[in-house]
Amino acid sequence: MTGARMRSWSIWIGATLVALAGGCAEKASVGPADSLLGDAAFRAAHGALRTFPPVESKREHGKGQKRQTPVYIDGEYVGELRFRELPPSLDISWHPLDEGHFARRFAFADFLEAHGVPLAKVKALHLYGGRSRVMVIDGDELRRTGKAAQFQFTKGTGGNALYKHADPIQANTSIDKIRAVAVYVERDKPELKEGKLYLAGKRVEGFPYVDAERKGKGGTRVYLDGRFVGSVNRRAVDTKGGVALGGLLRSLDVNLASVRTAQLVVRDSIAAELAGTRLHDDKLALETPARSQGRFAVAGVAEGAPIDAVLLYAKAQLPDRDGPSPRTGLNDCREGCGNRHADNKDFGSATRSSVTGLTDNANDIGG
Repeated sequence: MTGARMRSWSIWIGATLVALAGGCAEKASVGPADSLLGDAAFRAAHGALRTFPPVESKREHGKGQKRQTPVYIDGEYVGELRFRELPPSLDISWHPLDEGHFARRFAFADFLEAHGVPLAKVKALHLYGGRSRVMVIDGDELRRTGKAAQFQFTKGTGGNALYKHADPIQANTSIDKIRAVAVYVERDKPELKEGKLYLAGKRVEGFPYVDAERKGKGGTRVYLDGRFVGSVNRRAVDTKGGVALGGLLRSLDVNLASVRTAQLVVRDSIAAELAGTRLHDDKLALETPARSQGRFAVAGVAEGAPIDAVLLYAKAQLPDRDGPSPRTGLNDCREGCGNRHADNKDFGSATRSSVTGLTDNANDIGG
């Protein structure tokens, strides 16, 4: 079997359907995954898996993968800076653009608070850009400017994260695309000297406090109420023992009895949604495609594309961030309008040596 062909091992996953929180007016289609349930009475009693139209390219598992944008708090990995993987409690900060449009942005102050980090305790926020540039925002500056430091995504509800600011920010430099985020709260913050980071006088290679094993770990990410609980890679899928997804989630200390809803994310879109109780008894085949960066796939979901993340909801409400701007009624910036509007001063300022005083998918269910 060649590397270009999909290598598949099937295991069976349990699940039972209950009413979904928040309901969605859009009618979802029933995908082939439900044909694996076998028991028509079970489907009639508990409902079908809700699947949604395929996203972007078809089965291009190893091509066009989104660049990872890791987020570290005191060296601990807490997930990726992706639109679908934002904490569910994080609110949108609508930013006015020209022609009456608004950009869907998020304030770093709100982002940190949603991760359980009190803004009063932040020592520094480091934003990594291209060419090894690190933008350093001191904790005092972050508190002084409130919600001025922001980010948005190139496609509005997906794509790469971009740094923005609504008001002047005192910083050493500026960046465009965000490659990584590091926040220092309890641990000593690294010092930036001539573009390099130092801890206790020693130069730091890579991300401070982050070991190489954590940095390179792939697989399908799992979140519970927005908190990263771990990742499941293809090696965790036991081809001999028939491990179920529920069992894999339990190995991450997930209390399945508390899960109300689960969503499967593929390429910045919700590819499927099911009730948490279906994680117990359902039968859905897992696959491990070749060139999937360690992620697994679910038969019948997104045409077998690897699952980027599993979002589990127990206490938190499902976020509703896909809707239009409440001020205009328009679904602004889904095409990455932040790159083309003249009043987004961030892009023009990114080439300056000092940033002191700078100014500023239809496949989802969305609620």
